[in-house]
Amino acid sequence: MVAYVSKLSAKTAAHFGRITFENLKSYAPNLALWGGASTFGLFVFTDGWPTFQDAFYRKIPYFGDHWVKVVAPEDSPQ
Repeated sequence: MVAYVSKLSAKTAAHFGRITFENLKSYAPNLALWGGASTFGLFVFTDGWPTFQDAFYRKIPYFGDHWVKVVAPEDSPQ
């Protein structure tokens, strides 16, 4: 005997537009790589800007001393 169903029994997966958890999980390594590369590029291109040096780079532990400029007293114009 065949059992008939009057309507389709299905569940929808949680999604945000076309992005589902499975899609996000599969794209996560790629997104992390591109995010890291773009952050590194931002650091490279803003390395010479004094505003970024004062606000960010001098506060990095261990590496911040690279951006501190020490002028000898005999080289100072004052």
